[in-house]
Amino acid sequence: MDFLKKHARFLIVLVVLLVLLWFANSELADSSRRVDAARTKARSLLVQNYGALFKDAKLYNGEPAVVEGRKIQDSTQNLQQIEKGRNVMLAFETDPAFTVAPDAGDDDKVQTFRTKILELQRELAFKRYFVPDAREDGAFGFKADKTTGAQVPEFLRKLDIVRTVSLAVGRNNVARLNKLTFKPLDKDLDARRVPTVASAVGEEPYFATDGLEFEVQGTEQAIYNLMLDLQRPMKGDSRQRYLSVERFKLEKPDLLEPTDNLVTATLTIAAYRVNEASSYPVDKSAPEQPQGGSSRPRTFR
Repeated sequence: MDFLKKHARFLIVLVVLLVLLWFANSELADSSRRVDAARTKARSLLVQNYGALFKDAKLYNGEPAVVEGRKIQDSTQNLQQIEKGRNVMLAFETDPAFTVAPDAGDDDKVQTFRTKILELQRELAFKRYFVPDAREDGAFGFKADKTTGAQVPEFLRKLDIVRTVSLAVGRNNVARLNKLTFKPLDKDLDARRVPTVASAVGEEPYFATDGLEFEVQGTEQAIYNLMLDLQRPMKGDSRQRYLSVERFKLEKPDLLEPTDNLVTATLTIAAYRVNEASSYPVDKSAPEQPQGGSSRPRTFR
């Protein structure tokens, strides 16, 4: 008893130390097991990554996958630049004189349209080659007797297209411009794999078109020059005024007994607008998304 009383403090400290050592040993054992597990997992991932690296190297003729990935990235950027350049060449940009401010009121928009159509009537009415009566509704290929503010941007663009075609007719010495009719072309172009139909629900198609069919009479050389002129992007001061000749039909009813050297040509042209925000082209290898679902960009390795 005297011994215990004499050394009680020492024994208590010894017991506490033994408990602490036991606790620390168990904790260190757990930590050791976690470290071993992490080391084993890291070693396994390293082996897998080395295997994937050698597999990619074999697939790409000994070049590391990183190098091949950079090549793909460079190629993608190059294609994007080519695509942007192509879009600039294909687009028909509306002349600023035939546009209205987005924040303009409906009455102001309608008044602007009436002013522009009167100006175009006065400009074309006395042209020797413009056969339709420019003062009649529908002479420019569409009816506009009841115009709303929402229709004005579309109608102004159509006036711009008609004016561009008419000036090209006169510039190339085509004898007569007989009639004009705006027609939808999106379905016909989509059948030829031109992306004029939306790739996903709720978005605009990659290409939107304004189709115009018109009939002219002129010599073969004049009609040939007219088709070339329409497809030149550079018109006036703008480089984005391309008009695509989608269809044409040449006729010569009096071929056997010709009374003149004029050929009748029916041309169908398209004025393109490009929507670069479209999800086109669609990734055919991706699983189909349910209708109404949001489109996602394609993923790459």
